[in-house]
Amino acid sequence: MECLSSLSKWIGKRINQEKITVIPYISTPEREKISPSEGNWSSKPETETAHLSLVYEDGLLEDIYLRDTGKNEIVLVRSLHNKSSKIVLLKEIGFSMDGIKLEGASEDDYFYHLENPRIMGRWLYGWTSIHYR
Repeated sequence: MECLSSLSKWIGKRINQEKITVIPYISTPEREKISPSEGNWSSKPETETAHLSLVYEDGLLEDIYLRDTGKNEIVLVRSLHNKSSKIVLLKEIGFSMDGIKLEGASEDDYFYHLENPRIMGRWLYGWTSIHYR
């Protein structure tokens, strides 16, 4: 979808990752990854903001709002709505990312994940001992 290509380009330009591919998805107990079936992209270069509206099957709608703070960071707000009359059990909402090039100093890698050892090593750097009473 063209809107997902626009999302990837918008993010990639700001984090110096021109080859990155970012695809939002949801998963339920019955289906591992459900990709959006249609979407709409809009951006405002003058305010460094963007909005992605996505439609998933079964009446799920998602809005993703992005803002470039100008401080080498992107603020992202993600909202998922169930517009159907049935209950949908969610297991996960996430982003699939591909084409990320990591090199150089690990403190310059801003793809935070709780289990990322490069990030954990940076957070814990300098903690040589912990004292208890």
